[in-house]
Amino acid sequence: MKINNFFLKSIPPTLKVLLGAKVPLRVTQYITERCNLDCLYCGRHESGGQELATDEVKSLMSSFRRAGTLFWAFNGGEVLVRDDIGDLVNFAKSLGLFVNISTNGTLLARKYREIRNADLINITLEGPKEIHDEMRSRSYDLMCKGVEALAGNGIRFTFTTQINNRNIDSLGFILDFAERYRTKVVFQPIRIQKEDSEGKSQAFFPTRGKMQQTMDYLLKEKARGRRVASSANFLQQIKASWPAGRPDMSCFAGKLYCSITPEGAVTACCDTLQAARKEGNGRKPKNAVEDFYLLPAFQCSTCYASTPLEANIAMSTCLKSPLAAIRQVESFLPRPFWNARR
Repeated sequence: MKINNFFLKSIPPTLKVLLGAKVPLRVTQYITERCNLDCLYCGRHESGGQELATDEVKSLMSSFRRAGTLFWAFNGGEVLVRDDIGDLVNFAKSLGLFVNISTNGTLLARKYREIRNADLINITLEGPKEIHDEMRSRSYDLMCKGVEALAGNGIRFTFTTQINNRNIDSLGFILDFAERYRTKVVFQPIRIQKEDSEGKSQAFFPTRGKMQQTMDYLLKEKARGRRVASSANFLQQIKASWPAGRPDMSCFAGKLYCSITPEGAVTACCDTLQAARKEGNGRKPKNAVEDFYLLPAFQCSTCYASTPLEANIAMSTCLKSPLAAIRQVESFLPRPFWNARR
């Protein structure tokens, strides 16, 4: 089956959402908060908490698939610390889901065979070795070994870069690194994660002016054909609103997509994970899909995370011009989504 069939299948539920219905087309499951690194700006691994067992995750995926879910993303923490991740990927594929994994890459060389059936793997790349090692527990060499393992075995991957004051002048290196592997980079600005109770990330914020200059640089590089996966509209929204504004558009969190905490609580998006955990007191939900339909309308004070903001941009664009929305989606989805074969 061509992977672009997923795009075709997503059109009917997307139209339903535009008409006011709720369809959980994409689910991001934060499957663990355990991590083998201690990155300087991240507090997620310090949050603790329980995790769903293998059978519970499978039941969750089955329920959401019946409700119309087509895309399932595993996030963390570090996803690959779970011993059952290969089993879960294969089960998701048996349901017909497009499976995405986000990882720091350090365990890929050892575990790539277990997850080779995933449709796409996103690897965090901070910059050159000295910057990556400073920010991510001296993990550059292990990450590179993981990248080589994927590239050498034909497993599809992209890079994700969190723009901060340490790497903001090294984006050219990151684009060159991606070019070496003929893949793309998703860029997003550093933000205060709700799990960062100590506010560690604030020390790594560049100035607003510097971020605006950087967005102009990425827009020019994208226009030149460099491997910038982020859409032009996304980069323009970041230029206009970061670090304290909210993009001027409708939010489809809890309508078209949602997130799930390690304990199984369903919430609107990545920026509401901690609120959902506190509200649920760590309890496992009785009916996760029903919880999705009961999610209230939600508006963040800011919105800079790549996946939800790109989805909101595409949906808002669709309200004005369906053709423009298709071009918007095409501009940031990796090439394998459109033309690779399973």
